[in-house]
Amino acid sequence: MASAVLFTSYFVLIALFYDKTDGFQKTSLINYCVLKSIPVFALAALVHIGHGNLKGKNRTAHALGLFFGACGDFIIAFHQYGLVSAALAFGVGHLFYMKTFALQLKKVSAELATVVLLYALFMNHFFLMPEFFFHPLSTIILMAYSLILGTALVISGSLYFHGTKTQGPKEMSSLLRFIGYSLFFLSDSLLLLVHAGFHLPCSSVIVLSTYYTSQYVILWSADIAEVDIAEYSLDKDVCINNNFNKQIACVDRYPKIKAN
Repeated sequence: MASAVLFTSYFVLIALFYDKTDGFQKTSLINYCVLKSIPVFALAALVHIGHGNLKGKNRTAHALGLFFGACGDFIIAFHQYGLVSAALAFGVGHLFYMKTFALQLKKVSAELATVVLLYALFMNHFFLMPEFFFHPLSTIILMAYSLILGTALVISGSLYFHGTKTQGPKEMSSLLRFIGYSLFFLSDSLLLLVHAGFHLPCSSVIVLSTYYTSQYVILWSADIAEVDIAEYSLDKDVCINNNFNKQIACVDRYPKIKAN
């Protein structure tokens, strides 16, 4: 986990939200909105003040991503038709998240990209396009959001399957990021189905459980990646300053390091 303080604070607040709303049920509007958004707001604040391993620009970017996610939580809970406004907030949040890992992409997973694209086309065609002529701007915003989230999922999966510029494939940080975005994608897909009128047993619990878990797992992956990058930089310095034979071993481990 990212840190004991982050983990405990976050999931205690989620448990409080569950308890005070009788299982994530919207009884009192203001209480529900505040209790729903405060776990992610708290996570953003704790990351911003320095809990966890994130440093510098990555810490700021992730704290902002969490902040906009919490804003989306509040908006979608406060207004019956707040899905579009919330999508704007969540989309900005994902862009901040992607800022911390997208440039590490070496190779796109064509198989994953194809699956995500076909699924997104299916969902957009049947659940968003019918609304286009009645609400064109709202539909375009939701489609743009689906593009951002789908892109983040493809990049995170590609980093896991093909590795990053500093790591090989199937590292723990990349796996956690991929799991986190898969859960986010699942949560949003279920939310879209519920808004379209599909009956899903225990929908609030399932949608929010997958959502809250995804936010924490994405943060956890960023936390581990920060440590991995620091270790890579340290090992690279050691390799460069050691003798030629040790450099050869380092080149095998870190392809970006060239032996002199």
